[in-house]
Amino acid sequence: MALCIPNTMDLNDFLMDIDSGKTNDKEIESFCQQCQEIDWPTALEGGMGRNGNGTKVIRIFEKKSRTELLNSICRVCRLVGHLVNPDIPEDAQLNVCLETSNDLAHSRPSQHPTPVKLAVRSPANDSTRIRGYKIDYTRFIIHFSSRDDEDVNIRILKPSQVNFDFFKEILLECLDEHKECQSQGPEVAELKVIDVDTGEVRQAPPSCKYAALSYVWGDNASRSTQKGFPPVVQDAITATKALGCQYLWVDQYCIDQDSSHKKLMIQKMGQVYANAWVTIIAASGSSAHDGLPGIGGSQRYQGRVDIGRNRLIEASSVGSDTIRLSKWATRGWTYQEGYLSKRRLIFTDKEVLFLCNERLLKETQWGDVVDPYKAMNPKSEFSSLGDDHDSRIISSFDWMRPPLVGTYLEDEEIGLLIEEYSKRNLSQDCDSLDAFLGILKLYRSNHFWGIPLELYNGGSVYCGLIWNHQSIAHRRDGLPSWSWSGWGGPVKFSAPRYQLHIQSPPLEGFGNRTIERILQTSVLRRDKTIDLKLVPGLHRKSSFSEVSSINSLLSELEESDESAESCVSDTLHDEDPKELSITSFIVPLRFRKVDTYPGVLLTLAVRPGVFLCTPVHFDREYNSESHKWGLVLPSSGKYSQSWDHYNIIVLHPIADGKYERAGIVTLLYDVSTGFIKSKYPTDSASPCIYLDALDRVIGRGDGSNVYKGPPNEHFFLNGSRWETVCLV
Repeated sequence: MALCIPNTMDLNDFLMDIDSGKTNDKEIESFCQQCQEIDWPTALEGGMGRNGNGTKVIRIFEKKSRTELLNSICRVCRLVGHLVNPDIPEDAQLNVCLETSNDLAHSRPSQHPTPVKLAVRSPANDSTRIRGYKIDYTRFIIHFSSRDDEDVNIRILKPSQVNFDFFKEILLECLDEHKECQSQGPEVAELKVIDVDTGEVRQAPPSCKYAALSYVWGDNASRSTQKGFPPVVQDAITATKALGCQYLWVDQYCIDQDSSHKKLMIQKMGQVYANAWVTIIAASGSSAHDGLPGIGGSQRYQGRVDIGRNRLIEASSVGSDTIRLSKWATRGWTYQEGYLSKRRLIFTDKEVLFLCNERLLKETQWGDVVDPYKAMNPKSEFSSLGDDHDSRIISSFDWMRPPLVGTYLEDEEIGLLIEEYSKRNLSQDCDSLDAFLGILKLYRSNHFWGIPLELYNGGSVYCGLIWNHQSIAHRRDGLPSWSWSGWGGPVKFSAPRYQLHIQSPPLEGFGNRTIERILQTSVLRRDKTIDLKLVPGLHRKSSFSEVSSINSLLSELEESDESAESCVSDTLHDEDPKELSITSFIVPLRFRKVDTYPGVLLTLAVRPGVFLCTPVHFDREYNSESHKWGLVLPSSGKYSQSWDHYNIIVLHPIADGKYERAGIVTLLYDVSTGFIKSKYPTDSASPCIYLDALDRVIGRGDGSNVYKGPPNEHFFLNGSRWETVCLV
């Protein structure tokens, strides 16, 4: 088929390539033979495919590598190559499909031409073949018969020039109109800033309007002296000027290293970013040597081709996942820097995003429709907002910003934030808690070395000690093993109702029976021992004065602005012992190997001669010589006659009769029936297994064949003793 050119168009119009913004190619040969043979006006009409599924194949690019497509003389092939899965080896021979799709997110007004959505489908990472939308790597092109890009909500991107006029305008709108984005914190004392006109570091003037930079330091070579800023700082200075701001805050230059000023600023780091006029986030680079794309860094590329009076332009695919996959999103300190900021300019390789606490806008879009052509596949871990595509896109950024003011913060929210933070990496172990303090302060969370302590329904104290690692973690020196902050590696928190709830003692005192036992917990702070079991006792009558007393006692453990240095401000030099004393049952541990499971299993006696096998979430490698005892923590804080979660912390002995934590297992136990099972995730590798005294398998699954006869009250505690354990 010959190249089809409408009679109303001349050849020059038809073959105008704006890929570089300069070239007017007058040769038909600038299309490859296959693309010349496509009846473009018909192909770009849209409409349903023959099978009625809303797609129509324009071309299959068979056995083409990404390199071949990108180096082609054909402008369409180059555009398609630009949208092929970049994670597949560039020389791998692939099949790629270009097709139309009618899946538009919104209807255009009748006076505007109706755009057509094209899909470029290339193989997923583990294949060289295309298999379907739900499997393939898919990017989109929008076709429209207009040269007015605003008609279709797409803005033309300039490769080496960020549209700062646009961002300056929306920054001012945010400051004027968004209640959620107003800074409510005090000014940061002793704040230093860079004057972008002179490059000098100076004391910030009163009510200072400043931009803050959030970036990845990289290796030591990136940490240059104050003379000669690295590229990312130079570009941030350029951006700050272009936005009409005189001052820039950069940690490396605005904190006096190895001084009391550093200690103060670490405590105030969250407030530095919360107070910033805007935070510039370098989500594109891996070190300070990488400049900001569109300024001094790499050029951005927005694929586009003109075919006569028709335009093909790449639809933005930049979203939450783009940032999650960046080096910036792997670093510990950057978590609170992004989360606590009110307004964020996020520099990616493709374009710049504006994200405030109420709004999301892109450099390549007109108006407030975030993703008008459904070019992204949004995922949100913290929200479930139904089928509204735009809302789901915005919600997918919830991991980067706090909930709206007035939104009820669920008890588990702080645990979810810790989980998100724990996935990140830190260069210095001692930063583990410091880099999260700003978020703890934002939610006014009472905590002790990062462990949440809050009043809970019914007057108990919720103590967030029940968390686990899915794999062996890295032990951080100088921080307590019973806190998540003492380990490097992702953690998973149990829901608040299954956490440890510290109860007040009964007025008549302790009895001799197991079910009358209530565990006791105390912490050391400076020269005082705080007995947490007394806190809920004050709450029995629920009077206003007594509730205030509870909060006052809890504030002994809280990192307030006035007492921030007293507990955890500088963890490696703090003289307070990092000790937690718990009085409860400790139980002897019996580990065995079973052929159907790759690791060791903890075995617990559930009936005479019958043992339940359960996997353990180990924090450190199992040691048969050391891991002989476990500290039992019932979630209710007492050994009762009702159903409960029983958590067993595997104890790792160290010097002076103290213990570190080595792992944890959670059991579901019903005293009335004697039924007990592991709360470990059930899968093919870890079913419930029951052994006899000779370690022979005698049952699997729900254990219906082993739970016979009358229940034995707390039988799994046989051989245990009631004593005080000091965890460090």
